[in-house]
Amino acid sequence: MAVTGEGSSRHAGGLAQLYPLFSSLTLQRLWVLNDLFVAGQLRGRGLGTMLLEGVRDFALNTGTKGLTLTTMTDNISAQRLYEAQGYVRDHDFYTYDLFFK
Repeated sequence: MAVTGEGSSRHAGGLAQLYPLFSSLTLQRLWVLNDLFVAGQLRGRGLGTMLLEGVRDFALNTGTKGLTLTTMTDNISAQRLYEAQGYVRDHDFYTYDLFFK
């Protein structure tokens, strides 16, 4: 969580939510970055970068293989942020979903 403000007016400006996964191919744990959110009025101030740095540090400190995430194809600002932090877009795999009501 990124906190912004001063003194008693501090509030959460964003969040990152991780889920653990295990790779059966490499026999290593990795983390899924399921949610990254920064409040609209606080975007562009580096909070997303701070959250991603915290997520990266957490993943490294837990001895995992790495991090994985999915984002919408039209979410260009998020894609720029991820790529600026060293995330690499996968061009070899497609994502398939099966949703239930």
